Amino acid sequence: MSAAPSPVETRALIEAEKFEEADSGAHVLVDRIKASPGQPSPELAEARGLLVNAFRRTERSMVPALRALAGESLRVHESAYGPDDPRILPAFLELGDIMIWLANEPHTGQTIFEHALAFEAKQGAQELAEEEESPARQRSTNTA
Repeated sequence: MSAAPSPVETRALIEAEKFEEADSGAHVLVDRIKASPGQPSPELAEARGLLVNAFRRTERSMVPALRALAGESLRVHESAYGPDDPRILPAFLELGDIMIWLANEPHTGQTIFEHALAFEAKQGAQELAEEEESPARQRSTNTA
């Protein structure tokens, strides 16, 4: 595959179980985005996530390389979005899944999943607090 597919095209290849094509396309996509100047971007984070997703399904997937790739994907997600952004959760979950099922490191995977769950609970609490403080909520409380 010479031209980089879009993230939508890569996702479609994964869904069609064309994992080798998706892996090849995701590599090209990551390389193209990495060649652009600047900090890690949301586009790079998405491309890295697709690369991990495609690579883990290929027959040549090797656990050490996959674990390194998933760890790098998480670092790029955190750099692109920030450590408190909910868009990093898929990268956490992918790494945890790899550690438990493929790397045979259940303790590490469980720790990663617990971190993701705590993060998700924190996000939910923040959203609830923001909802409680919203002007519409305050108006409805004042009129009651």
